[in-house]
Amino acid sequence: MEIVIDFEGDIADEHRIPGLEGTQSLEGIARSLTLVANFAATGKIRHRYPFSDEFHLQLLTFEPGSFRTMFGLTISTTSTLKWVASIVGIAAIQGPVGNFTTDLLKYTFNSATGAASSIPSSLSELTDKRSGDFEALQEAVTPSLKRSHTIIDHGAHQISIIGNGNQITIYDQRSKDFLDDSRYEDLPEVKIVSTGMLNANTRNGRVFDYEYHKLVSIFVARDCTDRAMSNLARSLQLYARAKDKGQIYIKYKVKRNKSGLPERYYVLDAWFEGEPAPGGERR
Repeated sequence: MEIVIDFEGDIADEHRIPGLEGTQSLEGIARSLTLVANFAATGKIRHRYPFSDEFHLQLLTFEPGSFRTMFGLTISTTSTLKWVASIVGIAAIQGPVGNFTTDLLKYTFNSATGAASSIPSSLSELTDKRSGDFEALQEAVTPSLKRSHTIIDHGAHQISIIGNGNQITIYDQRSKDFLDDSRYEDLPEVKIVSTGMLNANTRNGRVFDYEYHKLVSIFVARDCTDRAMSNLARSLQLYARAKDKGQIYIKYKVKRNKSGLPERYYVLDAWFEGEPAPGGERR
């Protein structure tokens, strides 16, 4: 697969970019590509070298006459088919493995930068059965994505990433702001939700928010109450049987997007009807 990185706007249109900011962005892009490629090849998330020998990411010759950088990515078809088939069967990969990898890159990068991103059909069964891994992968690539944006408004206004002629993602001021804005509101709130996804290792997941009628990402605080994780896990089991049976109260802080809609909940406590609320009263 040929992956093209296009720097656009500002002095990048003059076929040059600042050396420091440009190389930092390329480093971030290369690392994020490596992390996703390792997952595509093995089904495992690895944060540091050595990575799997089942894939290779190489920096290719720069295209003359423009500021366009190219990477060559090759992934062992056998390796990818092996781990995907062990989870959802061989039929889950529709088309070449390269298409599967492109879908994985697109979904991971767009989800991690807050862009609207529907789940591709090639990943739908996997995200159902390994949702925690996809959440963990997004967490793993986030530092690299922040580094990838170093050059935005410091030599280029936009970075387009294209794989095999198809747009994977676009980095710009919007996505940079999304990654930089990690602040939660100060005052905790309480609401009823149901747990839709939960990974006990990464503490990431999603809850169905009845107010907004959609799934919202969560991170369970490491200093949460003793009951929070177990109650959220129980809610997930009940939610799988019937959505309303998984209803649970959560105490949380919220991070909102620029439209004011919830982007993520930082969960401090979780309890079922009849259990004492954080203040001691029963609900």
